[in-house]
Amino acid sequence: MHPEAMAYVADVILEHQLEGDVLDLGGRYINGTTRTLFPDGHRYIVVDIEPDPSVDIVADAGDLDLGETFDIVLSTELLEHTPRGAEIVSAAYRHLRPGGMFVATMAGPGRPPHGAAGSPWPLDGEWYQNVWPFALEEWLADAGFEDFKVDQAGTDVRCYARR
Repeated sequence: MHPEAMAYVADVILEHQLEGDVLDLGGRYINGTTRTLFPDGHRYIVVDIEPDPSVDIVADAGDLDLGETFDIVLSTELLEHTPRGAEIVSAAYRHLRPGGMFVATMAGPGRPPHGAAGSPWPLDGEWYQNVWPFALEEWLADAGFEDFKVDQAGTDVRCYARR
């Protein structure tokens, strides 16, 4: 995760006074983790498609159905690495408690391709496509979010959405 993505999540947490149980979709530790932004005492569950000591549940976030809900669902720097962005946003919605917040960052137009595990280029067979703000808005609305904000800063596309 790059510093601007971390700063955006930190700003949203502060601005909206977010606290509680967290579900981090695609949250395997790669160049940092948002886990450090949340106090001890709350659950912080990491789901990722790849096993890693930082991952609690190995699964494709697009298929996720844990049967429980969270106060906060995060997705940082994931959606450009999967053709299943719409399904992952829907999974985020399903896993939020009423009033809960989804916070996401992703590569937008203009960012050079990069690998999911931090390599400078996608590996052979690895999906990569920058996410356009209008596509993210469509995914959020289709998932059921009505109260959301999408913006772009440089080559970062970001959003927060309240269930």
